[in-house]
Amino acid sequence: MPRGRPFAPGNQFGRGRPKGSPNKQTQPAQKLFEKHAAAIVALAINRSREDPQMLRMLAGRIVPRQRDLPVNLGRLPTNTLEDLDRASATTLKKATSGKISVSEAREVFTMIEIRRSALLAQGLEKRLSALENALGLSPEGSRSNPTEPRVD
Repeated sequence: MPRGRPFAPGNQFGRGRPKGSPNKQTQPAQKLFEKHAAAIVALAINRSREDPQMLRMLAGRIVPRQRDLPVNLGRLPTNTLEDLDRASATTLKKATSGKISVSEAREVFTMIEIRRSALLAQGLEKRLSALENALGLSPEGSRSNPTEPRVD
């Protein structure tokens, strides 16, 4: 096999271990760590007086920070632009009252903005189609009846 190439030409087994598949060498270590997690944490808590960084590191491994949990805002209407305005007002109230975090509110506002852009695009598409139909134009921009005078 030539140097610098990951596999010889014609390799039938793919490009190696797929992303996300477990590493066979670290699996026994993870099982051992999970089995003795309580004792390790107890030891870390006892020693954390001298080294708080150790407690932070071990606690982060045993109890990882939860991400992307659902935000409890209730049902937010999103069918019209007026609905989106009410949804953003509701989100702002919840964020300013402390019921949701500012970062969660920012993510909800991002989703509201994406929905607003989609509604605006749909509205423009409908208006453009109605205008083309009124002028007798096909969707490609050419006139359906070539004998009609051109409107500019």
